[in-house]
Amino acid sequence: MKELIPPIESPDGLFHDGNPLTGELGTIATAKWLNDMQEATQATQSEILTVLESAGMSIDLSKKNQLLKALNQIIAGKGFAYSDVSMLSTSAIATEYFGSRFWVDQSCPSSFTLPDISNIDSCGQTITIWNVKDTNITISVGNSSNSISIPMSTVKSLILKPTESATFIVEQNKMWHATGDGVFKHSIMFSANLAQNGWKREPSGLLTQWGSAIGSNGLSNVTFPIAFSNRPFTIIFGFREGAYPSYAQSIVLDDTTMTNLGFRCRTMMATSPVTNSASAYFWRAEGI
Repeated sequence: MKELIPPIESPDGLFHDGNPLTGELGTIATAKWLNDMQEATQATQSEILTVLESAGMSIDLSKKNQLLKALNQIIAGKGFAYSDVSMLSTSAIATEYFGSRFWVDQSCPSSFTLPDISNIDSCGQTITIWNVKDTNITISVGNSSNSISIPMSTVKSLILKPTESATFIVEQNKMWHATGDGVFKHSIMFSANLAQNGWKREPSGLLTQWGSAIGSNGLSNVTFPIAFSNRPFTIIFGFREGAYPSYAQSIVLDDTTMTNLGFRCRTMMATSPVTNSASAYFWRAEGI
């Protein structure tokens, strides 16, 4: 920033018109004063451009509020000050929408790309998207070198289900940070395989697995869909029957064979003597 320029060299420091009737001369704009003015103008422009660059903005001659938007970002400390919520009608989101909050309805696209932040050195810019469609929408990075940070992982895209929302924050060069009710399901803390033989994780670290099996001559060897870190805490069973059984049945777990990978058990019927059961059964295991 250039220091305050001195006033023009006149008796009162002001400019005056000349008067041809009296012969009074006008104030002379000296080369020194003009050079001081030019340097001061350039210095002020450089200061303003530095603010815009810090906000990741480029000069747009059609806009008259770029400095205001950039200052709002710096003052807010975590992105441009929020604007009113508006409809997101374009699939490619530009940097000029930093600080905006959008809703997406049936008339809007179903896929969107975030701004490319490969060359943005500042951080804190935000974009919030709320899905009010009755179908899912997809939010993807605008450049394959960019990523989205979510709890315990990074992704290239997120799916927002109906009524879900997400706020995307520029965390650093090439990296978005996403938060909101539409984000956590993408974290490995909530990952799952909801199949007949499946599993799910919980934020506490608990891993629950389940499945169905049937033995050969009453003996079953079951492999878990994915490995536990250690032996599971517990395994419970339930027989599968199409009709009321004639005899009581029981499942005995062979504890010596239970590992983090699977288990072996025997299915039996309470006949006299005890015989093997050919019934299928459900199992459920919990561990970490």
